[in-house]
Amino acid sequence: MRPARSFHAHDFDWNEHAVMCRAQLACAGEADRVEEYTGEELSTMAQEHWDAFHAKNNGIRWFSHACARKTLLLSGKVYKPRNYLTKEFPDLIVLDFSPHAINILKSNPLYDPARCCAYVCDIVTGADDLGVPPTSMDVVLMVFVLSAIPPTSLSQVVQKVYRALRPGGVVCFRDYGLYDLAMMRSTKKVHAGAPCHDENLGNVYYRGDGTLATFFSIQDVAALFVDGGFAVVENDYCTVRLRNRRTNTNMDRDDGRMMEFEVSLYDSLVERKGAPGGNKAGVVHVASFPSDRVMQAVAKVVGYSETAFVSRRPDNSNNVYIRFFTPEGEVDLCGHATIAAFSTMPPSTTFAMHTIKSTLIVSTDSTGRVTMDQDLPIFYSPSATVISSVLESLGLDADDIDEAQYPITIASTGLPDVFVHVRSRTILADKLTPNMDLIAKVSKELSTIGYHVYTLDVDNPGTYSIPFQVLTKGVPTEYTAECRNFAPLYGIDEEAATGTSSGALGALLCHLRRRTDAETTTCRMVFSQGRSMHLPSRIESIVTVDSDGAISRVSIAGIAQSCGTQIVSVSALP
Repeated sequence: MRPARSFHAHDFDWNEHAVMCRAQLACAGEADRVEEYTGEELSTMAQEHWDAFHAKNNGIRWFSHACARKTLLLSGKVYKPRNYLTKEFPDLIVLDFSPHAINILKSNPLYDPARCCAYVCDIVTGADDLGVPPTSMDVVLMVFVLSAIPPTSLSQVVQKVYRALRPGGVVCFRDYGLYDLAMMRSTKKVHAGAPCHDENLGNVYYRGDGTLATFFSIQDVAALFVDGGFAVVENDYCTVRLRNRRTNTNMDRDDGRMMEFEVSLYDSLVERKGAPGGNKAGVVHVASFPSDRVMQAVAKVVGYSETAFVSRRPDNSNNVYIRFFTPEGEVDLCGHATIAAFSTMPPSTTFAMHTIKSTLIVSTDSTGRVTMDQDLPIFYSPSATVISSVLESLGLDADDIDEAQYPITIASTGLPDVFVHVRSRTILADKLTPNMDLIAKVSKELSTIGYHVYTLDVDNPGTYSIPFQVLTKGVPTEYTAECRNFAPLYGIDEEAATGTSSGALGALLCHLRRRTDAETTTCRMVFSQGRSMHLPSRIESIVTVDSDGAISRVSIAGIAQSCGTQIVSVSALP
């Protein structure tokens, strides 16, 4: 009985499956492997092997939907009979390496040579034009094609496909994914398959009939096509669960349902190199961004306040594309994760960082210090009712703040926060009792990320004047303010270093001080954060104030240091 198929099934323990698969592959000993063929034999006998494959798996599917465009189908498999291609398809060109496969197609009663042209083509060693005029195809369908091609030839095949497509043309691709059932079977001799031992062919498996099968991660696919000049529109895994109704059993077919990422881990905005503390950040380098759900899942596994996903173009230009995820959701910007992401990039270089909201300038120097520009500040004054709710959520009284000189303010240089000044370090460290549920509730009502609570009572207990230095160069050695940051709405009860909030705080202090100098001035401040968490952090805030008192530039700076790597495997499915 034909089993029922359920696509995109997600009732599996993906991490457990990945661990199991890696262990199984690692334990596959040489005694379990078939070495009947060499890489050279696989290449020279490939057409013979594929002819035998198609003779055994006789039949073909036909497309049943209409399409008004010229389409090139590169066939890697012949499917079992199904009414899957009708005469409504107006202009279809089919290429296959196997003469037997082409004969099967032409023998089908639905085959119409006026609408469909099918011929044998070796897309590896054959003509560069694939037998079609350059830039003549609207759509290229590649169905289990690349897995049958030696990895050393994949790039040239993609380039041939690129030349065949019109500008704006589309490649629709389906192939074997990492940890597919066929890949796992290939580790065992009884299932007629084994890894190929020709080092020039890379991670290639061959079946007992001599046909090749390569198993791709979506990172492999993205890199292959991006290097070939394509832009990735959608790139994900498809999982099929087969259920045999007669036996009422499941047969798991994994078309690459796991995605594996190497996450670089950093302590960001530490006080100095080698010092403990800072705010932890994850950084993932990707050829192209996976789905939002996948990035969210990775961030949740990493568990840090933010994880940055970084993509650079193949030309290695200074344009860097970054997206930021907390364990609970995506945020527009993250200062400490930006510092971490750029800390290992070329020194003394200026980059354009493209986020989902804006483009910001980030620069590195020869010491490893990273400077990140932020948006110009926006300030809002909350109502008396909001101020009362904020104080209640922090366990504070009206006497604990100085609403006259340093009023509670909503400020943003990229991410909005509620800024709350308290009179002393004692209040900040001891009296402050944050109610995370209430903070999350107020933050949601105000559309802010969270609260940034600070005191200017740093060097001189009992006073709270602004002690920051006004410099044109150099960095002040003393701290301007001690800070704490709460963002439970995004799964962050308290954060050890918050770059975006530090930039906004620097801008707010300059805004409140209302400079009247007759020249442009650069105000440099240093903020301490994380001491309540025993993770001391140091964040520099640099604010340029024009002669008329207007703020024209805001940036933060600091250093990050590596603290290891983490391999994260997550499901590619909903």
